[in-house]
Amino acid sequence: MGAWAAGSFGNDDALDFLDAATSVARVETAVTAVVSAPAGAVDAVAASEAVAACDLVASMMERHAADLPDEARPLAARFGAPSEDLARMAREACARVLADSELAALWDDSEDPDEWRDAMADLLRRLDPDAPYSPAPDDDSDDPDDPDASDGGYSCAFCNEPIADADLVYGEIPFDPAPGLAAAPTVSMTAYFHRACVEARVDVRLDASETPTGGSLPDDAIALIKAAFFS
Repeated sequence: MGAWAAGSFGNDDALDFLDAATSVARVETAVTAVVSAPAGAVDAVAASEAVAACDLVASMMERHAADLPDEARPLAARFGAPSEDLARMAREACARVLADSELAALWDDSEDPDEWRDAMADLLRRLDPDAPYSPAPDDDSDDPDDPDASDGGYSCAFCNEPIADADLVYGEIPFDPAPGLAAAPTVSMTAYFHRACVEARVDVRLDASETPTGGSLPDDAIALIKAAFFS
């Protein structure tokens, strides 16, 4: 497999796939191969190619990975938005790789399996159009003369606008990445919000003593946010 990183493109098979992905049909083929494979038949190469294909699908949805290779974003833009069927199959393929693949077994035997599983959870979140999505911080994007610039580089999952540190709250939002798929794991994502957006969108008041600036949201607020996104 030649793995050196946990991300979707952190192995030789994934990068070879990216070089060969000249059409949406090639992406569909890699995804379908995993979705339609018999139980116990998803080898490491097929899984790696499918994960890379799924991350391209997420980029086609404009929900990009923080470590996306430079050549992947223009490729996804050329492919355009994916069909609903392709997006659904991508979620199913990722859940299948997590639950039943040689790639998952190899990572489970590694020194840090959680790193890979966290990367897969992030990919599943980005493949769900209803899931909160905060673009990764861009160290070069902040203009020191812009009063609206995000101090930490985070964008609000509700309004997608930058969040200044003084307005930031966050939460771990659980979700089912592939509803109806028996083997689908439940995963969670870290989402960032403006305090005011949370209070306005889910009709909850955040006590400053319980949820200080930069602090984690309480369970009742997280439950309301999950219902707002996934109901």
